[in-house]
Amino acid sequence: MLMFNFRLYFHCLFHINGPKRRPEFKVSLKRIIILFLFFAFYTLHTLINWIFSLLDEIFFFAYKKTEISESVFITGAPRSGTTFMHRSLSKDKMTFTSFTLGEILFAPSIIQKFILYSISWLDKRIKSPFGRTILWIERQLSKKYGRIHNYSLSEPDEDEILLLGIFSSLYLLFLFPEIQMTRKYAQFDENLSEKEKKLIMRYYTKNIRKHLYFQKRIIRTSSVYLSKSPVHISRINSIYRTFPGCKIIYLQRDPLEVLPSWISMNSIVFKIFHSPLTNYPLKEETT
Repeated sequence: MLMFNFRLYFHCLFHINGPKRRPEFKVSLKRIIILFLFFAFYTLHTLINWIFSLLDEIFFFAYKKTEISESVFITGAPRSGTTFMHRSLSKDKMTFTSFTLGEILFAPSIIQKFILYSISWLDKRIKSPFGRTILWIERQLSKKYGRIHNYSLSEPDEDEILLLGIFSSLYLLFLFPEIQMTRKYAQFDENLSEKEKKLIMRYYTKNIRKHLYFQKRIIRTSSVYLSKSPVHISRINSIYRTFPGCKIIYLQRDPLEVLPSWISMNSIVFKIFHSPLTNYPLKEETT
């Protein structure tokens, strides 16, 4: 809880109609409704996670002794193939372990992981009605948003999303493009204070320890932690300091191919959350 970025949270909350300050966006009922729903869901979701996290400290405090002896971090510019590399390597389950999107969103704590694992186990025993429903929903969403990323609750995904749990991620920029404070995460190692860097990396490490503890104690597997995020570029030094001996895979793609793809992806995301006045908002800043 002490790691939570209350300052940024309340700043964004009190500037909910902020895009009027940017020429690329207009204030709209859609924007206000989406952000009110976001804050309502996010706040409730975060409080629930805090409760389960506190229970972990009581019932599973041994997770703190879990060693992160090996780890691999995949990074590169957005749209450079990091997702493909991540999911390809993660198929080798004897070697690697990663957070699935479902675990990131609904089970960051050990107790939540156990609940999610139990539900999945039971669902498979009764011919997977719940699982088939989730797959149907994912297929429908993929038809509309598949150009961004093929999301699935059962697939490995970016653990950068974990940092949304303490309101300290660059991805907040998509919801709050007008808030300058969100942009500092694009230069994590350079722009953040040592105190904030340590708090964020401590929270990040805590979640990885819980994941590895659950894998070892409940699933009975011991694997190398595998992570992927383009945002890792901004905190390479912090990663090396936090995970000595880790390996970093950096993917390269021609910038002339990356940039149009990145701008196009951003435009789709901004159109989901906002009512932009241009087809490609923040194009110059992205460039």
